[in-house]
Amino acid sequence: MTVRELIYNMMYKKSYNEIASSVINKFGINIDVLNELKMFPNISRALAIEVFYLYNKLNDNEKNVIIEYSKNNQIFADALGECINSHGNIKDFYEIIAKNKCIRSKIDNIDSIYYNKDQ
Repeated sequence: MTVRELIYNMMYKKSYNEIASSVINKFGINIDVLNELKMFPNISRALAIEVFYLYNKLNDNEKNVIIEYSKNNQIFADALGECINSHGNIKDFYEIIAKNKCIRSKIDNIDSIYYNKDQ
């Protein structure tokens, strides 16, 4: 089963968050899988929420995939930036914020991340 087949099978039966979670669980986090989701903006937003909650559990390779994907998908980057800004301890996301200006633009207290990063 491909990513698109999984999405089409779940569409209209499950929430966008459930679809995003299923894609991650079945296929993992890699750039080919995430690129398939570009056609589905609502699922990209839901994926950003899933990634936000999983971020500290991801390995370095998966984090790099997320950083690269967020540079090429504005909807995903905006949603992840909004999640980080409204719910997260931004110090936990220092790496992705520092490497992505789209996400950086969503952070209200961006100056504090640089001031506090070593504390």
